[in-house]
Amino acid sequence: MSKHVYRRPWDYAVREAARRRLNQPPGSANQPPVWSYPDPATIFTGTHYLQNLDDVCSDPNDSSALLTYSLVSGSFPTGLELVGSIIQGTPSEVGTFTVTLRADDGTGTTDEQVVFTTEQGPVFVPVLYQLTRHHTGVYA
Repeated sequence: MSKHVYRRPWDYAVREAARRRLNQPPGSANQPPVWSYPDPATIFTGTHYLQNLDDVCSDPNDSSALLTYSLVSGSFPTGLELVGSIIQGTPSEVGTFTVTLRADDGTGTTDEQVVFTTEQGPVFVPVLYQLTRHHTGVYA
């Protein structure tokens, strides 16, 4: 039995999409992916952010389907990026950012508009103490 080797990254996704179409019951249409992105939360600059899009988007036809994600419009705050199915990074820019994300199951696509609000995170200022010697010999 030979094992198939995928030479290009998209080979697997194309093969999976074809497999899903073949496994659908006769007469059933493909349903596009469904988003359940939570209401936007406030993200703080200097604090790491991580969101797995597979946790907030699914394929109603096949829960094990491989979804691919892309940024359709807008831009993330400086420091955040979409890598595969993960939005990650440490934002360094304050503001409100609206992006449109696309989920693709190989047969259908669905777009979701997401708003990121970033605020200034905590700023840590080092404080230096100088030890002084009192007449008692005790350091304060």
